[in-house]
Amino acid sequence: MVDYIKGEEGLKAIVIVFTFINAKPLYNFTATIKMICKIFPISDFWEHVCIVWTKCFCYMPKKKLVRQIESKKEKFLPEFEKLAKKTTGDEIVKIPMFFVDSCPDEDDDNSRSEEEIEMLLTWASSLLPINVERVVKNGIENEITIIEEKEYIEVVEVKNGFI
Repeated sequence: MVDYIKGEEGLKAIVIVFTFINAKPLYNFTATIKMICKIFPISDFWEHVCIVWTKCFCYMPKKKLVRQIESKKEKFLPEFEKLAKKTTGDEIVKIPMFFVDSCPDEDDDNSRSEEEIEMLLTWASSLLPINVERVVKNGIENEITIIEEKEYIEVVEVKNGFI
């Protein structure tokens, strides 16, 4: 991964993606923060980090969605900043958060997500490129932990009492 990052010119942002409906996004986040900090030993790299919450379903009632977004901003962001400071020792700037519906239906009004995506792109385009020359391996080859959550939906058809 480090070699790939070093090969990229104009890298501007580090986007951390969480599923909006996940109740405990910090569950395995410590390993991710440590890995990012080892790869980017640059004091100002936090200016290039944002969080994108996916599956903020546009069919969810607006009041409920707004309440949950505010909850993520009020509860998760301070925990994230505290964890980042504990890991790196650096004060971090306010991390931008964006909330999108990553798989809307054709008939749904997805204008809120589209506005969030536009804000994300505007934020990313305003950044200067990360100095990839300072990206280092720091022994991360043996420490990378990737934890993925996948939703599993199964459709079962019942005919005459049999599956």
